[in-house]
Amino acid sequence: MHTPCYKSLDTLKFLLLLILILITFISLPSTNLYANPIPVPVAPLLSEDIDIIIWVEDGFYVARVDGFYELGEPIGFNETMILRFPVPQDSWNVTIYVDERSVSFDRIRRAYVCRPIEESFDILEWTTSKGKHSVRIVYTHRLLDLGNGTYLLIYAIGSSKLIPNAAYAKGCKYKVSVKAIPSLGSKIDFEFLERDPITSTYIWVKPPISNLGFKLEGILSLENMFDDLYVKLTSKSEKWIPYKPKPEELGGSEISVYDRCINVTVKFIFKHSGFKIESRYDTSHRYVRFDFYVYEWTGVTLPVLTEKICTITTKPLDPGVYYVQLFISNIEVAALEVAIPDNEESHPSYQEGDLQAILSLAFIGLILLALTVMVVASIYGWTRL
Repeated sequence: MHTPCYKSLDTLKFLLLLILILITFISLPSTNLYANPIPVPVAPLLSEDIDIIIWVEDGFYVARVDGFYELGEPIGFNETMILRFPVPQDSWNVTIYVDERSVSFDRIRRAYVCRPIEESFDILEWTTSKGKHSVRIVYTHRLLDLGNGTYLLIYAIGSSKLIPNAAYAKGCKYKVSVKAIPSLGSKIDFEFLERDPITSTYIWVKPPISNLGFKLEGILSLENMFDDLYVKLTSKSEKWIPYKPKPEELGGSEISVYDRCINVTVKFIFKHSGFKIESRYDTSHRYVRFDFYVYEWTGVTLPVLTEKICTITTKPLDPGVYYVQLFISNIEVAALEVAIPDNEESHPSYQEGDLQAILSLAFIGLILLALTVMVVASIYGWTRL
């Protein structure tokens, strides 16, 4: 005797009903799926490639964001899908391209909140056909002014799971390139906000800077998909700062006397073009002090070896012996005695201008004098061989 399997039929009906509910849920548009861009029905976001250029305009720091996004095959049965993208509230010159064709869009004000530093963004929304797509979004906006020359750039990356009840999990490769064009007479430091995977605390990290910018690359996963991108930019005025040359940067010095004036020439060989030298002298009784002050430019310079020669000459001095000191950036590098004759004849230069060189010349002079005396004595028979 065969007994109908009522329980099996009930189970089958329940499973069919469950599948139908799931299909209906997936196919329905959702108002909670906001990301960059997040489609409804759901489609995987495979990659984000974002270029950001920052410059100064009318006294404000402005950023141009140019993002390229690759969407995979969507899940669901709708013939169209809605795409949404968060942008700063003050964004302008907004353009959206889908498969290299410009599309129109709606703008929903203050519909998204960035985290962990909360800031309200607008949402751009448009409709496109179902399928794989490449999306490019370009817009310009002002950076947030935090005061004291510090500005904040926010880009809503990895934001989809921050919305309550969101069914879309975003894991994709991302590349972010940030480059700044500083105003004349200033330079820029960058920091970006990073979450410690162990302590879950946020810290500001300085990236390696190259060509006035930096790059970030990675994969959005369950560990970091909750975080938007925060870049802190600090503008510092470029200026000349005192610099103490290294020994290898000193190319030599020369002290000479001409027309009762003392001339000092110093040569430097610097590692880049951003150096300048200021010189002056001071006389007090029989002392003459020469100062050469070296300054380095904190801004952009050319990375080439640069030779600089600086010469300074005193006014005519009274005849006599003077004690001369040579200082470079307040460090004494030479000290010697120089005689100013009664006549106006030129005197030979003293290379390297230090006391040791002068003593060496005096010693050589004594030797030559002794040799001359010996030669004369031998000629006139004053010495015995």
